[in-house]
Amino acid sequence: MYYLKTSAEFDSAHFLAGYKGKCANIHGHRWKVEVTVAADDSIFFVLNDDETYTHLSDFRNDSARSLYMQYIEMEHVQSQAIEMLDSLRHQYYEADTTTRASLQARIPSLSDEISKRKRILRQTLTRIRTMETAH
Repeated sequence: MYYLKTSAEFDSAHFLAGYKGKCANIHGHRWKVEVTVAADDSIFFVLNDDETYTHLSDFRNDSARSLYMQYIEMEHVQSQAIEMLDSLRHQYYEADTTTRASLQARIPSLSDEISKRKRILRQTLTRIRTMETAH
């Protein structure tokens, strides 16, 4: 069994209409959310045209297995970055001139980060396959 744990913090604000007391005025809260998911060792990794791994235990090389786990984590980070980029582009499309100016530096920077990570992900897969086939 494998576990992945992540946490995030965010702020929110609200007021209680018709309420007599300090909550009648707009006020904020800071929240921390922590999520842990568990999974067995089921995976889908194509080693070559003849061999596909369906469990982490299929890896013959411990270093390759560890690198694969890092790859999966990096792939998750990449997915989040792509979602963020899509969100920023949408915000840019809907934004006024001032907001667009603040987004103009963030969008290309995040896009470059995604491109670099994409190259690293490809290189990592090659390293994993090389480690496994050399075993």
